[in-house]
Amino acid sequence: MPWWVVPLVIFAATRVLGALLIVLVARDQIPASQLPADIPLPTLVDPASYLHVIANWDGQWYRLVAAHGYPTDLPSSHGVVQQNAWAFYPLFPALVRLVMVPGLSFGLAASVVSVACGGAAMCLLYRMLVAGTGRYTAALTVLALCSAPAAPIFQAAYTESLAFLLVLVVLWALQQDRYVVLALAGIAVSLTRGIAPALVVVVAWEYLRRRRAEESFPAADRRGLLLSGLVVALSALVWPIVVGVMTGDASAYWKTQKAWATVAGNDADSWLVSLPHSPGRAVVVVGGLCLLVLACLRARSWPRVLRMWPVPYALFILAVTPATASVLRFSVLLGAPWWPAPEWSRRLSSPGGRAVLASAVLLVGLALQWWWLRTYFVIDPHSHGHP
Repeated sequence: MPWWVVPLVIFAATRVLGALLIVLVARDQIPASQLPADIPLPTLVDPASYLHVIANWDGQWYRLVAAHGYPTDLPSSHGVVQQNAWAFYPLFPALVRLVMVPGLSFGLAASVVSVACGGAAMCLLYRMLVAGTGRYTAALTVLALCSAPAAPIFQAAYTESLAFLLVLVVLWALQQDRYVVLALAGIAVSLTRGIAPALVVVVAWEYLRRRRAEESFPAADRRGLLLSGLVVALSALVWPIVVGVMTGDASAYWKTQKAWATVAGNDADSWLVSLPHSPGRAVVVVGGLCLLVLACLRARSWPRVLRMWPVPYALFILAVTPATASVLRFSVLLGAPWWPAPEWSRRLSSPGGRAVLASAVLLVGLALQWWWLRTYFVIDPHSHGHP
């Protein structure tokens, strides 16, 4: 049996279950006619079918970009820039637009892009893990990630699937000394999500480690790694520059980000900044991510790059992202730490024990996904905010 069958079957099965959960929870979605009139982009439609619900929230902005592109002028009120589409990076809606060309709806095209990228990402994650962890633990790691509370986002009109695939390509290229691939994938990441700084830390970390290690580090590899890291670092400036050029305002990107932060109110503070005045949930989030990071550092069966990535990325989440429920969605990009006990599962040899463990991971994950969909993603009377 080809190696990629296992991760693809796991991903496909969990996506089917995720679709069933979305359909069930969507029955309670508020009709579009009852949504507040001041919603910036009230393009939700009735009835709340699966392909409509997966385009909730940010999906509506990606729908706008895919269908109409970006505005040439920044929308403003009394001289203050308002929420607008320039906050959303272009690669995902460009791919969706390409898939829409044959006449597919936005929801179907976005789902195709997300599912295709998510499936490819799980195959690459499995491939990177299996040599060190064995097939069972590699499969269990994929299952745990596909069963994460926010895992339905891998089939929604969001960038998580594409971003996760590109991050893994960067890490794989770093592991294999494929510097051109590393640079190109880094640029693609910077056109998908604003997480290039975390990748730069990983590349710099690997460069310094190899310089100090006893292993051979030829001059050509030093130059290649240094140049590719520089490209990834500079790529983080590409989208802000493009936004400035297209709007004629050099600070347009930053004004747009400020507009979104203003709407978030106090929640615009990062998790670390919010610790003193909102210690309850902030301590849980900060503590949870720190425990995952510690688990990464101890997971010797993982490839080094998969141990390195969660450290700067978790710090990035805590230091930069707003203290909102979006942290659950952002955290799926951690990857392997969603199964933080690889050394233990490697020693589990009983087929019955393995089946029970995998079943428990799946059932707990589905329960948490129901809660996440009901509480954050589906817009119903139980919603507590955006995902």
